[in-house]
Parts: sequence; structure tokens; C-alpha cells
Amino acid sequence: MDRYKFLNEIITDYVLFKTLEEEIRDTLLLYSHKDDLRVLSNKIKEQWGYSFDFEYLDFNKKNVISLYGNNNDFDVIATLNSEKNISLKFRKGLKPNFYRYLFLKVWAYDVFEMWNPGDEIKLSVKKNFSEYDELAERLAISLTVSNTAWNAKLWGATNIKLDFIYLEPELEEIKKKEYVDKKGMMRRWNLVSVMKK
Repeated sequence: MDRYKFLNEIITDYVLFKTLEEEIRDTLLLYSHKDDLRVLSNKIKEQWGYSFDFEYLDFNKKNVISLYGNNNDFDVIATLNSEKNISLKFRKGLKPNFYRYLFLKVWAYDVFEMWNPGDEIKLSVKKNFSEYDELAERLAISLTVSNTAWNAKLWGATNIKLDFIYLEPELEEIKKKEYVDKKGMMRRWNLVSVMKK
């Protein structure tokens, strides 16, 4: 967390997230929000030397519940095995874009140094359990929801069907969320209402 605290003293959360989003998009060439986990994780591995292990589990099975606890509160269990080595156990049966979002949310924990080797986190698509989850959510959603789809949605377009496939209602709700930070309310202004002024 020291890295985040240092940056947060200098710039606002909004500037921090926009800077990180642009830098990561440019470096990883994340212009295609349709990259699956294999492609996305390989891009991060090549650029920054990370390694990832993926596993897909039925979180309703008794043996999984006995190992990891209540199965209704989380969609991914992640462990930082060592520096830049992360294991992820996903709930089976999620939509492909949810896997991308959860993967990026886990990775954001490392970007902001929110955990240490040996730590395990359990994250959900729909819930945040701590202020760290919300920070990770903000970066992950900015790298998951296509800017094309989002801007088209704000403008009321209905004919960009391919992009809208990747704008699930849950992710749209997260994208619309107004975040409060120590420096005040950060609002996502509706482009149409801004232009009418």
C-alpha cells in the first residue's frame, strides 16, 4: 500500500486511475476488451514478468466448500505465491468478461501493493468487502468495459451489438458507480447532459 499512499498524497484518485489506465492500455495494447485470460495474462507476463496459474472450480462442491469456506460470497480466490506469481481459482460457469474483470481486479491488488507474498484474497464481481476491493475495482472496470461500448451506451446507441455483448448489466452498474474518496466526490458526468449546457 505504500506506493498507493505516496501517489495519493500527490495526485487525486481520478488522475491516478486515468494515468494507470492509459499507461496499461498503451503498454499492453488493451484496445481489444475481448482478449481472453490466456492472451491478457501473456501480455502482462511479457511486459512485466508475471506468472499466473488458473483453475476453475465448482464452488458448490462439498470438498471446495470445506477448503475455502462459504461459497456464496466470492467468485475468485487468489494467492500471491511470491513476487509476481499469482494463483487464481475461479468459480466455474461465469461469463467470460467476468473472468477478465476478476483477473484484473486481482492484478490491481498487486499494482497497488495491497498484499504480500503468502496472502490470499477472495473477491466477488458484485460485492466489495473493503476499501482495497474498491480501489482494485476502479482500475479493473476501467480496463474491462470497452470505451467504445460505454460511450455508445451513453449516447443511446443500440446497433453496436458486438460491443454490447461485453457490457453485462453488473459491469455497467460498476462503471456507473460514483466513488467517494478522501478528496471528495468523483462524478462520472453523462456526456449528453454536459453537451446540452
